[in-house]
Order: sequence, then C-alpha cells, then structure tokens
Amino acid sequence: MNVINMVRAGGRLSNKKRELLFLIQICLFVLFSTSQPGVAQSPEVRAKFMYSGIIDSCYTWPGDRTMRVALKGDTEQLTHLIADRGGDVVSRTASIVTALLPVKTLRQLVELPQVELVDMGWRKFEPPLTFVPFKMKINDSLPYTPLPIIPVTSGDWEYGVQESNMGNVVTIRSPLTKRYDGEGVLIGVIENAVLDFRHPDFLNADGTTRFVSIWDQSIAEVNQSVYGYGRFWSPEDLNREIQGETEDFRENSATWHVTAAAGVAAGSGYAAGKYCGVAPKARLVQVSVLPSATNLIEAVRYIYSVADSLGIPCVITMSYNIAQDYCDGENLSAIAISEMVGEKPGRAFITPAGNNNHFNRHYRFNLTQGSKKEIWFRCSPSLAYYASKPEYAVYKHFALVPRNAKKNVVMHFSTLLYRNEEEVRLQMKRIPESASLNVHSLLSQPTRTIAVTDPATADTLFTVKPHLHYRSDSTLGLMLAIQDKTKGGRYGSDSLATLLRVEIEGEGSYEAWNDFFLMDADYLQDSTVYPPQLHHADNENSMEAPANRENIIVAGCYWNRTEFPDVDGNLFHFEDISDSLPPFPGKLMTTTQRGNCRKLYCSPIALVPGNGLPAAIPLSLRGLDNERFPILQGGLHTVFTGTSSATPVLSGVAALFFQKNPQATSEDLQQALSETSYADSYTGPVPNDRAGYGKLDLFRLLSWKWQKEIKVEGGRR
Repeated sequence: MNVINMVRAGGRLSNKKRELLFLIQICLFVLFSTSQPGVAQSPEVRAKFMYSGIIDSCYTWPGDRTMRVALKGDTEQLTHLIADRGGDVVSRTASIVTALLPVKTLRQLVELPQVELVDMGWRKFEPPLTFVPFKMKINDSLPYTPLPIIPVTSGDWEYGVQESNMGNVVTIRSPLTKRYDGEGVLIGVIENAVLDFRHPDFLNADGTTRFVSIWDQSIAEVNQSVYGYGRFWSPEDLNREIQGETEDFRENSATWHVTAAAGVAAGSGYAAGKYCGVAPKARLVQVSVLPSATNLIEAVRYIYSVADSLGIPCVITMSYNIAQDYCDGENLSAIAISEMVGEKPGRAFITPAGNNNHFNRHYRFNLTQGSKKEIWFRCSPSLAYYASKPEYAVYKHFALVPRNAKKNVVMHFSTLLYRNEEEVRLQMKRIPESASLNVHSLLSQPTRTIAVTDPATADTLFTVKPHLHYRSDSTLGLMLAIQDKTKGGRYGSDSLATLLRVEIEGEGSYEAWNDFFLMDADYLQDSTVYPPQLHHADNENSMEAPANRENIIVAGCYWNRTEFPDVDGNLFHFEDISDSLPPFPGKLMTTTQRGNCRKLYCSPIALVPGNGLPAAIPLSLRGLDNERFPILQGGLHTVFTGTSSATPVLSGVAALFFQKNPQATSEDLQQALSETSYADSYTGPVPNDRAGYGKLDLFRLLSWKWQKEIKVEGGRR
C-alpha cells in the first residue's frame, strides 16, 4: 500500500505528515488542472471551441488574465455559473451569452455540460485591416471646415432606381396617404471603421448631428461602463467635433466604405441638394466593430438597446461579413443576432449576400467505402491588400463538415507550383503527398500544426493548423487555417500561383468551403500534371455569417445605372468584372453569392438596386489630385456598387416599412418582401438561391396590408 492509500485508509502517519501529504495533493491537483493542456483538454472539451486559437489562448495564458468570450448553452444557468466564478455577463440572448472572465474561469466552465460552444472576442485595440477600393487615399493635409447645408426638394431624389418604384414614395398616390422618409426609426450602422459623421448628409438642417451615439470598439479608452472597452461619443461630443472644437475623429482606409453605406441608407442630401438616402429622416447610431463573433454580438445588443431607450423601431445595416467559418448558420454571432431580432417587434438586421459567387467557394460530395476525392484550391490571390501586408500573406481557411461520416476520415496534402509569363505556362512543379491528417484523431490529441514540404529541398510550402469540433447536428466540423509560405520565400515573386491539394477518404457525406476559391480546370489544362476531374465547385451555400441564418434579411443586387459624370464632368462607365457581357440596367450582378433553402428560408431575400449608386464620402477625400474618376460632381459623393450598396438600400426600405408598420416583426417584413417582389427575365422563376423572391417593388411593399397577429383559441390567425 502506497503512502497516499495509507492516508486514505487511515494508516499510521503523524498529523504533520498527513497535513504535508494533503498539501502536496492540493498542489498537484492545481498544477495538473490549470497548467497542463493535455489534462484539461479532453476530446469533448476541445470540440466545444470554435477555433483552435481559442484553445491555445485558454490553456497558455495566465489564469488571472481576462478573456472576452461568447458561450452557447442554457443562458440562465450560464449567467449564474459565470457570476459565481467571478466573471461578468455583458450581453445575453436566448442561447448565447457574452462575458468578460478570467482565463481560469473559462477553463472551469468549458468542462461543464451547460457550455456547448465557445468563441473569443478580439482583444487588440487597433483598426482592423481593410481593403482599399479605388486606391483612395485620405488627404490629411486638407483642413476641415463645416460645409453649408443645401435644401433638398422632392424632385432631387437621384438614385436611378425607377425599376423598384422607389420614386413612388416621393409622389403620394393611392393607397399611400403620406410620404415615407424613415422618420421615427433608428438605423444602426455596423462596420469596421467610424464613418465621417461631419458630412452634411448626416446633419440636421440646423447643422447638428443626426447620430444618437457612436461606439468605436477599437479604441482602448473606456468611457462607458457597461461594455468595458472602446470609445463612446454622445451627440454633444459629435457636435463639438462638427464645429471644429475638438479633433478626436480618426479615419482609416475603411472609413469611406461605412460612410458610403450610411449615405445610401439615410443620407439627407444636404451636401449637394440631391443624392438622398432611402430613409433621409431616420435617426442614426453607429458601431465600429472588432472582427469577432463576441464583439459583433455586443454591437448588435448595444444598438437595439439604444432603440429601446428611444422607444422606436430599429434596423441594423451591416455591409460586410466578418466570419471565416462553416457557412451553415451555426456561427455564434449569427445565432445570437437571429435571436435578438426575434425578441420583439420593430427590429430587422440586413446584411449582404456577398460578391464572391465567381470564386467557386463551395463543394458538396459523397464518398463510398474505398473511394477518394481530390479538392484543389488556390491560396495566393494577387490582391493589393495582401501585397501591402506581407506579414499576413496568406492565411486562408478551409472548412469541411463530414456528415454521417465513418470514424476513419483521412486528409492527404500536397501542392502544385506553377510559374507563368504572359499567360504562357512555362513550368509546373507537382509536390507529392508530404502530410496526412486523420480527422477524428484530433479529438484525442492536442491541436497541432502540420507542414506541407518540398521533399527535394525540405522547404515548407504550406502550414496547416487544424481544429475539429461538433456542430449542432452532432456532425463534425473541421477548420484548417492554411498559410502559404512560398510568398517571399525560396520561390519568390515568380511563384505566381500555389495550388494546395486536399485528398479526402472516408465513407460519408461532405460539404467543403474555402474562403477564397476552389479550383477548376480553367487555370491549367495539362491533365498529365494537373488532375482532369476538376469541374466540381457548385457555388451553393456560400453565404458567410451572419447572412446564413433565419430572421436575418439578406440583400442581393442588380444594375440600375452603368455610367455617371465624375467630378471633372467626364462620363464614368462601369464594367462587370465577372461576365463577358457589359452591364446594363436590370441585369443581375453575377458576383452576388447564392444561398440555400435547406433550412426552409431563402437567401438572398430580395434583389435591390445596388450597382451604380451615389453615396457620401469622407470629407478628407475632397480635392484629390489623381484617381478622381469615382468622385461625382460636387466632390462629396462617390459611386457605390455591389451588395455592400444593396444592403443599405434594403435597410432604408426596412426603415420605411417600420415607419408605416412600427409593430411589425422581421418575419412580417420578410413575408411582405416575398409577396410583393417580382420576377422578370433576369431573375428567372422565383424563389431561387440567386434572386431570392425577385426584385424589390417599394411601392407594392409599402402598400402591403399588414395586420397585427391575433391569437385565437386553437391557433393563430
């Protein structure tokens, strides 16, 4: 019998020895329960984390360091568990809580059955990276001076959206009895930068701000206690900035995008006497959000709480998607937003379908016993964004969900490098399989990074960091964070493309997503080097969170204008980057991503004008000496295109709908859109996963008869 067993059995040890051994036991328990990932990270626990990076942080950071997290589970129980362990609940929905808590507390919580999934918030207080369209550069040397307010008349509505009958809300006709302009509705704007609130289109007629508040999550300064991070501006703060009394406003390369989006949704037209937004009299609130599910959930909760304090309906517009995830609606932010929208009437959340339909991002396939499937995809997009940020080149994400798969799912990795010059293939180099991964083995061992190498040179070509967790339907989800190591390495700039091959074996049904694009045979024709069976990507189910969840309204778009006079009076023409046919009014934007109807809802919901809209720009972009073509006459507006511009159009439309029907729900709005939108030769039969329920008809939408639901015995009428 060993010493510890003697103690347990009441062996003859002195009291001092008993106390010493008891102390040793306590120390060993603390050491192994808090310091060693191998002990704490059981397979079931590791499967609860959305991404492997959260596991790394949870088990390597000091126990007293705080983490901002989102937890899925029974929120009533989670609230008590967090409070009992010294954490602070920040926001709560039906199944998601966000909280600020010590790392050691999270280690304890994830062991409990009440916690189903965990995601972590962003901690760095710095503006997130952004892509700079049109190569616009902020002109820091241009002094800010308040601009005059120019009156707008009803005839100055200039969006060129006649096909959606937008103009009919300006001219009153039966059955409408008034003009709708968004008055009495709050529009919340979520983006990854603070907009230029000094622009005259965001001011009242007396020159004061239309914003109720602005929250910049990326600033370390804390001046509001509820959320514990970021900078909040009150209307008084904003008015002092507008009058030039303070200089706290800061811009980054994404400021133009959010400024344009807000202008499309709710610009007053006071800057140029035209270019009105869809809801020019709506009140405004904005959050510059950090890129994580937790931060987004708290941004949405904040905006809806502002609307509740004012007692008015609220529409949130978010013209970009932040998630790199399984595109199946199980992202925690998508779940939480859907639940918040459904909590009460007068709420809607509008987000874009996305502009990457031509990138072949999705693939659905089945495997029988003994069969294999090759998936090739490109990891080195030639975007200026990555060229200017080599330290981030190039992390891409590949997601795989094996449904009903057997236990032995194996992935094999290899690669192909090719160089070209003037579209002539000069050299190809196929790297044989150099790394393999048993998917299910991730449940029994810590996450790790594997390397795809060139056996001839021992160079690392890719690193792959996998993470596996359970989905809500008890299937497995695998996320691969892939970094292309050839950029700036041995192969240098002449390695113009790097193709990663993933071969999958294991009986079952699968869905795969890549956040750039899966390959097809259009790029390489030599089947002796490049596999011939490649035309497999289907472009289905490619909506990113939060656009893939019920209760969230998704905007697709079509062309409404194809040319505009620029600031110098020259005619600016658009091009359709994904189609050989030139753009023309009414044509669907071919890059709009496609949703799915597997969850009994259609995405996108409706198509709206989105290609060729005038929109407000930051005042610092006035007077640019070069690249003036996207700036419109007057110098205070630009041309906005894509689903990023369609989203605020539909958001403004939602504001008009709630102005007319303040007690309606998001479901009512979706029903109205489905019943009043129309099909044409461009949409084809509707509903479908490309055009939703068809093109918006605003006049019919506002004429739609909404009747408050009446609960009757035996059901609802």
